[in-house]
Amino acid sequence: MIDPTSQLRASVRRAPDEPSAGLPTRRRASATLGGPRPDIQDESALLDPANQSLAEALRLTLRIIYIAMGALIVAYLFSGLQTITEGTKGLRVLLGKVDARDLKPGFQYSAPFPFGEIIRVETGEAKLTLDSGQDYWIELTDADKLKSVDQWAAKGKLDPRSDGSLITADGSLAHARFSVTYRRNNTDTWATNVISEQEKSLVRSAAQRGILQSVAQTTIDDLLKQVSGDTGSVASRAREIAQRSLDDLSTGIVIDRLDLTQVMPPLDTREKFSALQTAVAQSAKFREDAAAEARTTLNAMAGEAHPRLLSLIDNYEQALGTGDAKSKQAALDEINTMIEGQGAEGAKVSGQVSKLISEARQYRSQIVNRRKGELASFSAKLAQFKSNPDVMLNREWAESLGAFLARDSVELFWLPPGLSTLQLRTNSDPDIAKDLEKARREQENRNALKKREEQLFDNRFRTETGLTKPE
Repeated sequence: MIDPTSQLRASVRRAPDEPSAGLPTRRRASATLGGPRPDIQDESALLDPANQSLAEALRLTLRIIYIAMGALIVAYLFSGLQTITEGTKGLRVLLGKVDARDLKPGFQYSAPFPFGEIIRVETGEAKLTLDSGQDYWIELTDADKLKSVDQWAAKGKLDPRSDGSLITADGSLAHARFSVTYRRNNTDTWATNVISEQEKSLVRSAAQRGILQSVAQTTIDDLLKQVSGDTGSVASRAREIAQRSLDDLSTGIVIDRLDLTQVMPPLDTREKFSALQTAVAQSAKFREDAAAEARTTLNAMAGEAHPRLLSLIDNYEQALGTGDAKSKQAALDEINTMIEGQGAEGAKVSGQVSKLISEARQYRSQIVNRRKGELASFSAKLAQFKSNPDVMLNREWAESLGAFLARDSVELFWLPPGLSTLQLRTNSDPDIAKDLEKARREQENRNALKKREEQLFDNRFRTETGLTKPE
């Protein structure tokens, strides 16, 4: 910086009587500049106050510039100090190369830009939805978005410029909504190969590729019954295909979930598909009810042995149809063995069959004992008849008459002796009628109680049933 004081001291002093060589003679100067003067001890006194102020201002400005430049250099050096928050992983880059990976949350330092930087990558879950007309859903107006699906009016035709759709394996069309949940698993690979502004486009393209391939292998009927959590479902296969696409591109992105949130046929055919699904559900219910009733009936009849017993009966009928006497007899013997309770272990016959067999045995025993008693009584009466027929006949007649008169339906009227003809007009004895009505009601109660016991017996073998998804 040039001192103004030195500027005022001229570097050349010309003598008044010595002309310059080669120059024309000039008149004597009226003022002389430059060089120290012996008669002036402090030359700075020659400067006016304005020049002094200017010199001080320039020196002060220069100091401020030096301080500001030093501060900028310090700020530039400290600009490499950055913060990494929770849920975020950091990468330190120096001269275009990764210098450190997986930096911990907190303050981390790197060389200032452009020599280095810290790249922060969020590791939390991100979500992407595919539910617009540009994807596989129909274009909806603002009014339709506030309505339920049942209230949407049929369009008559699809506009490929605004309505999205999927083509199934049987050539049908369907509309579907999907949601994708993903995260950045490998921050190094993600930072190296993915531009953050293009991340969602990459995930969307990979998901669309998987959805198209998966739906193209599924019929419309199976697609409408899809549940996203099922193994081997459309959404599960689509996620696998999308993940392979992202891995091939080395994106470092992992798709955690790809869910089928809603699916439906075109609006024009939705009513018919709903009717078909209702019919399928009803048929499944009818099949389930029939199977439950068959299980209940078989369990009530033969218990846990009914599968084996049915197989033996089929073998018996087959042998009967072919005329194979040996096979028929073998099957019949095994059936009888099982019914008698002597079958193989784990195939015990119970239920109504066991009850019928027990009642049949009891009835057989009663009949045999009764017939034996009747034979003994007949033999005794025969011996009495041979010895004294009149006594035997009178006794039998008296016993038969007493048994007849002892019936509840017989009413006795006592008539005076010697009366040859008598006409009576009377009602039945009210006490007898009352007793008969009481007996009738008691019999009805017994029948109702017996029926109730049979129902309770059947309910022991009844199993809980419900709708099952048709295969």
